Amino acid sequence: MLLKTKILLVEDDDTIVDLVYAALESAGYQVLRASNGAFGIEMLKLYTPDMMVLDVMMPVMDGIKAAGHIRQDEELSDIPILMLTALGNVDSKVDGFDAGADAYMPKPFDLREFKAQIKALLRGRKRSPMRNPVTGLPGPGVITETVTRALGGDDENSLVVVNLREVDAYVNRAAFAHSKTLAKQIGELLQDQLTKSFQFTSFIGHRGGGEFALMLPSDSAEGFARDLVARVTADQAALVADDAPLSSVTLDVAVVPLAGISEDSKGDLNARLNQTMRVAAANDASSYAVWSPPPDGSADGGGDGGDKSAAE
Repeated sequence: MLLKTKILLVEDDDTIVDLVYAALESAGYQVLRASNGAFGIEMLKLYTPDMMVLDVMMPVMDGIKAAGHIRQDEELSDIPILMLTALGNVDSKVDGFDAGADAYMPKPFDLREFKAQIKALLRGRKRSPMRNPVTGLPGPGVITETVTRALGGDDENSLVVVNLREVDAYVNRAAFAHSKTLAKQIGELLQDQLTKSFQFTSFIGHRGGGEFALMLPSDSAEGFARDLVARVTADQAALVADDAPLSSVTLDVAVVPLAGISEDSKGDLNARLNQTMRVAAANDASSYAVWSPPPDGSADGGGDGGDKSAAE
C-alpha cells in the first residue's frame, strides 16, 4: 500500500493490460492504468507514480507524443519511461528514444525480461517527485523517507493514511478536473486541520490520487481522525461542486501506531495499514479505524478483533 512502488501502465489493449497487471502485482508493485497518452499525462500529475510503461500506438494521443509532453514538463520529466510497441523496426525505436523513452520493448515480450527492465529503470531513477504537482504537498519519495526515519525511533508517533474515494471514481469517469480540484481541497482541509492542533510535531504528504499520509503524535492521532471524519461529513456542500459527477465526498482513515515496527519490518506496517483501511472502508459513510494488537498479543495483528473503528 503506502510503501509500494507505483507503476503507471498506459495501454489500450486489454489483453496486454491483464498480462502486465498480473505480472507486476505479483511482483509487489501497485499498478495504475490509463487507456491513452492524454489520460496518462493527467494521471501522472495526479498520482505521481515511480515509473511509466507507455504503449506507442493508442487513440487520442499516442505514446510518442505523450513522452514528448512529459519530457518538456519540469515537474514530470524525471520519470522513467519503458515504451512498448508492436513496431519493431529501427526507425520506431529511434522515434521512441528521441521522444524520451529510457528503454524500449517490442511486443510480444517475455515477462521475465519485462520485469528485469522495470527493476533496472527503477534502480536508475534519479529521484522521486519532491512534491505532488496538484497539491504542492511532499510526494511519495519524501513520505517513504519520513516514515522510514520514524521507524524504530524513540518518538511515539502514528501514521495516519487518508483515502478519498471519489478521486479514483472521478478518474474512472475521466473527470480529471474534478479529481484535481477535490484532491487539492482535501489537501488544504488536512493542512488546516493540522495547524489547529499541531505546529511542529506533524507531517503531511500526498502519495497521489486521493491518498494522503500524515505523521502525528500517537496520543492525538485518533482524535484527529475522529474530528476529520466529522468535519468532512459536515462540509459536504462545500466539497461537492454543483457539476460534480458524484454527490458526496467519502474519506477512509487508517491510524497505525509505529511503536514496535522497525525499518527491517516495513512489511508489518503495510499489513497493518491494509488491514485497518479495510475496516474503515467497509462503511458506506466516511469513517476511521485504529489498529491495535489483538488480545492474544501477537505482533502482526490478526482479524478485525484487533481493530477499532468508528463511523460518524
